[in-house]
Amino acid sequence: METPKTPYGLEEHLSTLCQQAPQFKNLHSSWELNKRSCVSALKQVAQNYPHYSVHDELHSQNVVSNMEQLLGEDRLCKLSPTDTWRLLQLAYLHDFGMLLLYDNIEQEWESADFQEYLLGQLSLLHTCNQEDVLKLDYISNGYAADYIHPRFLAEMLRLGDLLDADNSRFEPTAELVTGELPQDSAAHKGKHEATIHLLITPEQIEYRADCPNHSVYRETRVFLDWLESELTFAAINWLSLIPKELGGTAPRLTKKELLLNGKPDIENTSDLRFGISQEKAFEIIEGSGIYNDKMIFLRELIQNAEDASKIQLWRDLQKRPDLYLVDNADKNDLSHLQPYDIKAEAFDSYKITVDMRQEPDEKFRIRIIDRGTGMSVDTVKQMCRVGTSYHQDKARRREIEAMPAWLRPTAGFGIGLQSVFLVAPVFTIYSRPEEGAIKVTVESRKKEGYVQIEKGEFWEEQGTCVEVVFDQLQINIPMKKSYDPFGEDSGTADTIYKDFCDNMKHWVELSWFPVDITQDCLLLKKIRNELWNDFQPGDCQQKGPFLVTQTTYEGIQVWDRRLTRCSILSLVLMHLHRSICL
Repeated sequence: METPKTPYGLEEHLSTLCQQAPQFKNLHSSWELNKRSCVSALKQVAQNYPHYSVHDELHSQNVVSNMEQLLGEDRLCKLSPTDTWRLLQLAYLHDFGMLLLYDNIEQEWESADFQEYLLGQLSLLHTCNQEDVLKLDYISNGYAADYIHPRFLAEMLRLGDLLDADNSRFEPTAELVTGELPQDSAAHKGKHEATIHLLITPEQIEYRADCPNHSVYRETRVFLDWLESELTFAAINWLSLIPKELGGTAPRLTKKELLLNGKPDIENTSDLRFGISQEKAFEIIEGSGIYNDKMIFLRELIQNAEDASKIQLWRDLQKRPDLYLVDNADKNDLSHLQPYDIKAEAFDSYKITVDMRQEPDEKFRIRIIDRGTGMSVDTVKQMCRVGTSYHQDKARRREIEAMPAWLRPTAGFGIGLQSVFLVAPVFTIYSRPEEGAIKVTVESRKKEGYVQIEKGEFWEEQGTCVEVVFDQLQINIPMKKSYDPFGEDSGTADTIYKDFCDNMKHWVELSWFPVDITQDCLLLKKIRNELWNDFQPGDCQQKGPFLVTQTTYEGIQVWDRRLTRCSILSLVLMHLHRSICL
């Protein structure tokens, strides 16, 4: 039976070269001595960094193995003695900065500059910038009559260390001794455990991982982005890095597959976060005044719901104008529609619901539900670009420009949603656009600011539900004349319900869509604007851009079609004005 061939490695290559050329024997002796010393010393790293992944002999062996796989046997055989010796040394010495001597710890702990020193040392432990590799010499004198290639050595270490991504990097008994891992270390450990396929050859690299949760997924995404960036750098600068006799090209990342609980990610959204420019942040803080009243988040959410409802109504009008418009409306020119051209029951189809519920532990839950467009994954991505409006989306801008002025949405998602963080560190969106339902969990920047998207049957009807759960103490109850802060009902659920109702009535009195305010799904109040229902061109006097009709309250209503606005004038005031004019 034929014995399987053992891969030709760096150590064997160094030994072979030193046997063939006696002048290099000291290199091999030096390596054997240094290796034993390094293996012993690296065992102590875990004492100073018990929550880190292991940086011991196994890690160094993995780095050597990764270098060998990246080079391949053909190129490895062409390595010079000094380059080979240095690669082995780097694999075992690159983590020596993590060793702290006890005497140094005692001395530095009492130093006044210790904190600044510590930050500096921790910064140095991170991998240097890629461009720093090119600042090294391409070639330099090595041992005896040999040469070394500093750029090549540095890049091989970077790739070899980075590719040690398998699931053996954490000591399984460490947590039993040190306790639960910090959040960052737990995500890093999860990244290694999630690796299910890794292939390293001179031509290609393949990687596949199945992540159990979003934090591990994001950590793995960071690793893959880093790896892809490093390989791109190596490919672009390959001739400036590699010894001429090795030739070839840098390996390519031919497969990078990330799963989330066995399922592909939704369009690479697991590292989606709220983003906001510095200028926009100052504009919000200085101009909008949303920090003066925490309850303002409710107005912002209702405004978002109304905007989504406007767009959906417009789309439905275009599909079935005969279903939504009154008989005498101009169905051929929808851009000049007036509210009274649309049947009253059509607006009812897009009613907005605000449901309030008291939760355990003095918490409140509020849901704002609309029957609008719903939010797609692309909408969520746009939402994360805080400060952008519909006008920065070309397709959406064209759609809005074709709408009657009164029906156009006022803004885009983002800033309004940010106001929720005044009362809660996280909120949830359930939405169903035309293509299927999603659940979106949105975190405040104080909690990393990540936006997590899941697909599933979370919401049955087309539209969106924004759910906010907050502590009762987060809400400021306005000081009214009849309000007694020391009364029995101060701060109770009924007081907060009443306060919400009063504010919402003020906020939505001019809404085009009815708003139902419910408590545990039981109707408390219905708010609707019906001022335009009395206007029909056939039943009114038309005076230029105005429609005039008499009310039942000894007055008249005037509808301005240019401003889409209704005014009620008293007949008494009109007669008085007429007498004065005479």
